[in-house]
Amino acid sequence: MLPSLFDSHCHLNATAFDDDRDALILRATERGVLGWLVPSVSSADWQLTLSLCQRHPHIYAAIGIHPWSVSAGELTALNRLQALIGQHTVKVKAIGETGLDRLKPRWDLQEQFFDAQLAIARENKLPVIIHSVKAHSDVLRHVKRYPGVTGVVHAFSGSLQEAMGFIDQGYKLGVGGVITYPRALKTHATFSQVPLSSLVLETDAPAMPVFGYQGRRNEPERLLDVFHALCRLRRESTQEVAAQLNGGVNALLSLTKP
Repeated sequence: MLPSLFDSHCHLNATAFDDDRDALILRATERGVLGWLVPSVSSADWQLTLSLCQRHPHIYAAIGIHPWSVSAGELTALNRLQALIGQHTVKVKAIGETGLDRLKPRWDLQEQFFDAQLAIARENKLPVIIHSVKAHSDVLRHVKRYPGVTGVVHAFSGSLQEAMGFIDQGYKLGVGGVITYPRALKTHATFSQVPLSSLVLETDAPAMPVFGYQGRRNEPERLLDVFHALCRLRRESTQEVAAQLNGGVNALLSLTKP
């Protein structure tokens, strides 16, 4: 019997899915993926993301500005976030994708956007979806300024110490395709030791293909591969892993069971 799973980070709004989006959603649903959170990356895809969510009852939105998209022009868009959240309270379940990326330019602007979105999340009592690349200590420093705000550190692949730093602040860690790779030993060790209640599943599709599918478009149904890879690392039964993952994401996003 297939478990019922929720994908906490899937870019179903990406142009890579324009030709077969509905078919991919159906195929994933048939394999037990019964809910998605779709993050936005810039103001340009907010309406597309919301339209997608309105057509599908088990797809929800995260609205925000990715650190790769920060610009002076996007500063005015931040002012529209509050109104958009108020208009779509049923479907907007998080702020993001936001965060920090040491491999990208405009660090000062990245920090400005991150703080602004953490403040919006606090004001609206919403979680944040965080992109963190080579920046875990910086991200942690920022989130500590906003006690009470929680969320997900997307595609986490850091150390156990870094993981516990976020968990201690109430954040969950996104378990993605990296865990399916045999050489990802540090990530395996971290996810085998942290509390299961601190984890959520994700694909990041169409990016981050799982092992064996390198160079190909990642697809929503690959969440099952991520789930089974996690189960191999855990002592809990498959049923318990699924139950705790679903309970965690339901609580985080204030969802009913998908």
